[in-house]
Amino acid sequence: MCTHGHSDHIAGNAALKREWPEAPLVIGVGDAPKLTDPRGNLSAMFGASLISPPADRTVDEPDRFEAAGLELEVLSTPGHSSGHVVFVCRQAEPWHVFGGDVLFRGSVGRTDFPDGDFETLRAAIHDKLFVLPDDTIILPGHGPATTTGREKQTNPFVGLPSGYIA
Repeated sequence: MCTHGHSDHIAGNAALKREWPEAPLVIGVGDAPKLTDPRGNLSAMFGASLISPPADRTVDEPDRFEAAGLELEVLSTPGHSSGHVVFVCRQAEPWHVFGGDVLFRGSVGRTDFPDGDFETLRAAIHDKLFVLPDDTIILPGHGPATTTGREKQTNPFVGLPSGYIA
């Protein structure tokens, strides 16, 4: 499953599909075109021409699907990428979020790419992630895990230090 279509998150898709062809390639409907578009997935801007296999399945909020025995809920979280989604697993406590490039420990995903927008990203974090229990574990696409509670309290871009009011 892919949270979004940027090249650093889809570069291994072809190898994974060769090894496990029956495993579905899942991505948010809004970023699915980026899989096969080097300009859209940003690889062209870095001198590459990365193309992923196309999606086997596209998802959007409020879809749910099962992967590797986990039931995952899809939340639309644009801002870093216009079609970015996150996957929430509520099967065990604390809940876990496969968060891609939305919310990092002490930071947020870049919004200076062609379809990024900071205000949209901030709204997605506040409206979709910060409403989850404080002990929800965020597994970002880069860097260490964090929790929604930690980021509400300490994140300088979207948390209390930035003026967030719970």
